[in-house]
Amino acid sequence: MSTVNYGDERLPERFWTKVAAQPSGCWLWVSTKNPRGYGNFWKAGTHRPAHRVAYEALVGPIPEGADVRHDCDIPSCVNPNHLRTGTRSENMRDCLERGRNAQAAKEFCLQGHPYSEENTYVRPSGARTCRTCQREAVHRYQRRNIGSAADAGGAA
Repeated sequence: MSTVNYGDERLPERFWTKVAAQPSGCWLWVSTKNPRGYGNFWKAGTHRPAHRVAYEALVGPIPEGADVRHDCDIPSCVNPNHLRTGTRSENMRDCLERGRNAQAAKEFCLQGHPYSEENTYVRPSGARTCRTCQREAVHRYQRRNIGSAADAGGAA
């Protein structure tokens, strides 16, 4: 990708009035943001993620189902030089590797079991599962479904 300059005319002036260039090279969205810090830009009758609008206008189409990932780790950055497309799995892996995933910082599951090496299964997507909770869920399922099926079969 060639370098894109701040103020590029391929985006409307009203887009640029909502952006502040920083010494770091980030172009921060200073207008409306969603709860996770990503900018919202009104386009074609709906709010669109500002970083995706910038990417599409200044780089090109975003592949179907792709995420637009921030190399700078700043959700409000709309500088396409800091953005790249990738899969959801790649984006989640970035979050984990860079310590941006609040779930990764948790030491215990919702039931209070430790996320230790022996009690944690890491899914291919990067999500963690408590092995104790998973085992208990399987036992509940078996008691509910397999046990009731055996009872119903013996009643005839």
